[in-house]
Amino acid sequence: MKPLSSDNTLLEVVVAVSEALEHAGIVAPLSGGAAIAIYTNNRYLTKDLDFVTSARAKALTAVLEPLGFTASPDGRHFTHEPSGWLVEFPPGPLAFGNTGLGNIDIPVLETECGQVRVIAPTQSLMDRLAVYFHWNRQRPLRDQARALVQALDPFGRIEWDTLYQGARVRASQARKWTKPAEDHIDRNKGYHSFPCQRLRQRYDHPRKFGSACWARTSDPLINSLTCEIR
Repeated sequence: MKPLSSDNTLLEVVVAVSEALEHAGIVAPLSGGAAIAIYTNNRYLTKDLDFVTSARAKALTAVLEPLGFTASPDGRHFTHEPSGWLVEFPPGPLAFGNTGLGNIDIPVLETECGQVRVIAPTQSLMDRLAVYFHWNRQRPLRDQARALVQALDPFGRIEWDTLYQGARVRASQARKWTKPAEDHIDRNKGYHSFPCQRLRQRYDHPRKFGSACWARTSDPLINSLTCEIR
């Protein structure tokens, strides 16, 4: 397996890593900003690649080291020193709206450089909006969502009904999750009492619950944001 160099493009790096993982029997879909970069033809640029998998660190290291990556102590972050590429492996499962997906359910995309397993455009938009709300509406995250919509919506590749349905379901679920936490506070048990803290952690974790973070919003706010990015 040929090591990567600083001359490789983002797509070449993504394909090389994805195909090496698949060859080793590790199914790890690409998500995050790198998926946006692929779908927008690099309107958004990043050197951080997120592949979702719960594979063991030893197995990941065996795949990434021949490509020139160096593992961090936790075995889930890998850096490519000559070029600055960073590959991260957040654990699954993937979830979008009210639907949890196995990694094998994510389709393989054919590109000019080869194959890459990557979350679909609508799932990618859900992911970016979830992170956008979680991190207090930072503008760069909104711009990623906007770039994706501008690139793919004219071709009908964004499933808006799916997006809205998922947001409404998550909003309903979040009200159920957070009500017990509020009851703990009312009974003077404190915000950091164990059951309350666990509920908040579950609600606030964007990687684990994906678009659950939309639950902080109402339909009017989602409408406003999607009108802004379309």
